[in-house]
Amino acid sequence: MPKRDSTHMTAQRERILQAALGCIGAYGVEGTSIAHIRKAAGLSAGTIYRYFASKEDLVVAALEHFSTYETAVPIPGNWAEYRAGLMKEKRLTGLSSAELDSAMLHLMAAALSADYLRAAMRPVIERNLAEQRQVVEALVKAGGTEIAGTPEETVRAVAAVGIGMSWLAALSGQSAEAAAEEAAGIIDRLVRL
Repeated sequence: MPKRDSTHMTAQRERILQAALGCIGAYGVEGTSIAHIRKAAGLSAGTIYRYFASKEDLVVAALEHFSTYETAVPIPGNWAEYRAGLMKEKRLTGLSSAELDSAMLHLMAAALSADYLRAAMRPVIERNLAEQRQVVEALVKAGGTEIAGTPEETVRAVAAVGIGMSWLAALSGQSAEAAAEEAAGIIDRLVRL
């Protein structure tokens, strides 16, 4: 078997992670099998196991990969830019907004009962909240943005609105775009400009 270069290996790993995330969005964490991921990635099960020891390892890697930013997001100039940035996908996944929302909601729901996933999800959430808190603190310090509570309370409220609207959209059939617009309006009520 010919030796593969690192670019090929990285691309293949990315393909597997993207397929896993898509399958999680379609079937849920428990309903997703290596066979689903193999078929979606167009690869053999052996290739998948070359990168990941188990489905659990693959699920955790997909969560971490698609929730980690490779470069620091610049501090927005104002609240409107901050809110607009929240509504955009920060990391390319190859999935639509609705598919990505579905995958993330399935991951969150599974984390309620799967210890391995809860352990992986906690640092992702904590890192995201800390990054967002730094942005809100910078906006307040720069002036022009006044928040009703602390930066920590504000970012938790923003996260709750975003996640809650994603759940409502998924359960009610509302489009991801419409839910994002509604969430943006609610998020804007958290500040006085």
